[in-house]
Amino acid sequence: MKRTILLLISFCLSLAVRADQPFRNHRYDSFKVLTVDSTQIVFIGNSITNMHEWCEAFPDHRVINRGVSGAVSDEVLANLKTILAGKPAKAFLMIGTNDLATSGINNAAHVARNVRTILQRFREESPRTQLYLQSILPSRLRPLALLQEANDSLRNICKEMQVPFVDLWERLISVSQDDTHTLDGLHLTASGYAIWCNAIAEAVGIPTVYGATIANQSGGLPGSFGMRASYFAALPVRDGDVLFIGDETVHSGEWHELLNCPRIKNRGTGWGLHAGNMAVVAAELPLILRGRSDNGTPAQLLFYAGAGEVADTSLAIDSVLTTYTKLVQSVRQLSPTSSVVLVSVLPGVTSPEILERARRFNAGLRAYAETSDGITFVDCFSFFYPNGVADSNCFQNGYLSGYGYAKLAQMLAPLIGPDAHVEVP
Repeated sequence: MKRTILLLISFCLSLAVRADQPFRNHRYDSFKVLTVDSTQIVFIGNSITNMHEWCEAFPDHRVINRGVSGAVSDEVLANLKTILAGKPAKAFLMIGTNDLATSGINNAAHVARNVRTILQRFREESPRTQLYLQSILPSRLRPLALLQEANDSLRNICKEMQVPFVDLWERLISVSQDDTHTLDGLHLTASGYAIWCNAIAEAVGIPTVYGATIANQSGGLPGSFGMRASYFAALPVRDGDVLFIGDETVHSGEWHELLNCPRIKNRGTGWGLHAGNMAVVAAELPLILRGRSDNGTPAQLLFYAGAGEVADTSLAIDSVLTTYTKLVQSVRQLSPTSSVVLVSVLPGVTSPEILERARRFNAGLRAYAETSDGITFVDCFSFFYPNGVADSNCFQNGYLSGYGYAKLAQMLAPLIGPDAHVEVP
């Protein structure tokens, strides 16, 4: 019976991995406009890497994130070129848990074979990169014996190739047992990342902002939203920071790289088209701004929210606008001296009905900004939808493409200041 349940879980997860391919493709495409160089420290992996803000946990502009939710080792290998071309100083790799939940590749030998090839390619194409292979984390959504078998194989490869193996298994074994460091039995809350970051801080060469132990604050949000919120509560805000707050579109942008500006910090949430609605953002706001008692005052708050509600034709646009303005009023109360930038929504589709709803919504945002002190509206919609049709260069299956991210960043840069600039491909 237990084996049947595990097989069913594996089958369902393999379907989910295939279903989110458009998301993964747009995430991989977003990397194409980001240049890796020989000073950088890159984190490579799946959602467990993707969902964290490594450049804030190790506060250094050189730290970059190349995690992709749902990624399997085959995809990491297929998309390795953009990383290897820059010959980064260090690379931290964690991959394999999704392989082991995907029919046809759910075996340790498959993971080991691909990881060996990844490490070999680094040795051949970027020999000065210091490599660190991190163990696959324990999970109650995967057969533990299979995870351990894969880790044993990875440990042996590291010994053979003289690559440091970072064993996180015992430190995070609770992920397979309870919710101490997770909300779903697979991904990590802030306290889990604190353990991880402290374990690798010496290898990274940058002190982590996390103490040895921290309390999780999820704002009552479930699953990935709650876990992401816990990072927002634990990561510091400094005077002069620029916080980009919103949904998946924000989450999937590597803004400190796009804008070449270490002051900008990502406070987007969600995976999947328009994931992370305004109710989620509202629950996160107190954690973002006041999660730490030592938080400073951000200079700016950029907002990209409401795209999911605009795409939901059951909701009246006037009602969506009311929800949005309440959201902005809430953030003005939490951070009254910060300037606020409202970014027009980009629904990512060509449906005439939804595009018309987006026009009406964006017009409402503009009118609200024009009658409010300290609030600016940015019209990106007109550029992304010339003549009322989505620019195919800017979108990929409804998501922003890499080029789209670069153009959006270019529109935001003048509002942030002279230390923000974009190199558009």
